[in-house]
Amino acid sequence: MNKELFMKLLNRWFVEMVIEPKDCHVSHGGAMLMHGLRESTQDIDLTVNKRVWDKFVELGFEVKVLPDCGLVKGISLISVTEYIDIHLSDVDYSGKLLLENNIYFRDLNTTLNDKILLGRKKDEKDIILLKSLLG
Repeated sequence: MNKELFMKLLNRWFVEMVIEPKDCHVSHGGAMLMHGLRESTQDIDLTVNKRVWDKFVELGFEVKVLPDCGLVKGISLISVTEYIDIHLSDVDYSGKLLLENNIYFRDLNTTLNDKILLGRKKDEKDIILLKSLLG
């Protein structure tokens, strides 16, 4: 999906699920899309606070634990729609968030750190691009 569709779907989901946008932020490929560094993405990865997470657990959504990847261990994830996956925010998350069209998303430094920590082959080009932009 392109950026326009991405924002439209996410904002519609906020309304339908009665989620406050400030309680979520876009990470990973979606953050790259929001920064204009990618033309499209397959899904929306959202970092959410405990209140949003607990809402979906109480609604009976399945919590999956992803396999360890790079330096990241045991991430829990809930697929809340066919295109939106949520994961619980780090308690001490302190990265900078940007805001566009009612959508909060991670800054470039945090996005770079996320991709380095994940250590995935598919992120290598993004890492090179982000490093070049950040100097």
